[in-house]
Amino acid sequence: MTEYPDLLSVWMVNSAGGTGTQGITQANPIGVTVEAGDVLAALDSKSDRHLLIPLLPGEAVPDQADGAAVRLSRVKFQSRDYLSAFCTVRRLDTVFTAFARELLEVLRESESPAYDVTRAFHEWKALFAAASGPELNVSEQIGLLAELQLLETLVRAGDHQALSHWQGPDRSQHDFRAGDTAIEVKASLAREGRRIGISSLQQLEAPNNDAGVLFLAYTRYERSPTGDSLPSMVDAVLNLGVESSLFERKLRRAGYFDSHREAYLNSRFDLKEQRFYDVKQEHFPRVIPRSFEQTELPPGVVSITYVIDVTNEPPTPLEQVETLDLIEGFADSAS
Repeated sequence: MTEYPDLLSVWMVNSAGGTGTQGITQANPIGVTVEAGDVLAALDSKSDRHLLIPLLPGEAVPDQADGAAVRLSRVKFQSRDYLSAFCTVRRLDTVFTAFARELLEVLRESESPAYDVTRAFHEWKALFAAASGPELNVSEQIGLLAELQLLETLVRAGDHQALSHWQGPDRSQHDFRAGDTAIEVKASLAREGRRIGISSLQQLEAPNNDAGVLFLAYTRYERSPTGDSLPSMVDAVLNLGVESSLFERKLRRAGYFDSHREAYLNSRFDLKEQRFYDVKQEHFPRVIPRSFEQTELPPGVVSITYVIDVTNEPPTPLEQVETLDLIEGFADSAS
């Protein structure tokens, strides 16, 4: 097989240089050229990996070909049209990289790149479908359970755009967002203390470069044979009349597949505590871009994860009436 630049390395370089805007943020050539130009390895604002195949003017491609984890779509980048193959499930990045390498081999000898890429996509689609549904681990289960319970609360409060506000499955900056207000959801099984893992420098930064409002919802569970399960919460939300097709797409993006329903029914949790914090209050511990000079990480530091401890007060959680005001205000907000 022909040797190409390390795709993973190119995607990592793109990640370090991303601008944070919507759509494709960074793209670099990888040494493969078709008639219309250079093939690019790219990342978008959600950190999804793309392989961009340039298109000739007027070249026909499917408007979109959807799989459970990998999709084909026509996109525009720097005023040029591309056919993008991209992966929406982070746990399948390794499989997608293998798929992308095969596409490069296909493109090397292709006389009709768009057609051949689409054909290869359908050949791999079954493999991605089979690989796209590994069972969520316990930490992932309670994380999704906490998001679903908040989603149910918002729908019951009259939030007719709750599914659009739920952005966690799309790997957005925050789990829920309506306008300039966002909620980040964290879940734990710890019996003592309230330590919370923060996965990025931007996770506790409020919308619009910290000009907006951000709340952290801390949810503590205990295992229980009579508690809530993922399938029971999925059914509860569906029974509220949400748009089922959009809800199911978001569940797949979150890593939930109904093929594991029976296993999840045996994994149940009782909600023991839920606290909402205004992360911009004076004593709330957080590290955000403006914590550093020129809002940039020190040279050589690519990303940051850290743990905060809100066991003691301050910081102070919202009172019950404040939490109700937050939920009702969120439901009244435009997305």
